[in-house]
Amino acid sequence: MSESMSETSQTNQRRIRIVIQELDKGKYRRNTSRNISVFDDASVDEVQNIIINALTRYGIKHKYTWSNE
Repeated sequence: MSESMSETSQTNQRRIRIVIQELDKGKYRRNTSRNISVFDDASVDEVQNIIINALTRYGIKHKYTWSNE
């Protein structure tokens, strides 16, 4: 039974890779990437908060806009 529980927990979670392009005097300088875990049933608001918190945790200054189209 514990084996099926671990399979279930693995399938309910996904990894998101965020690639951040830093600007230096208006030109792209370098890329930074991070992996973040998100549950399949997470709402859009929860995913946005997870991403914003991760950027802050990694010390990445950011400006963001979200489009819900």
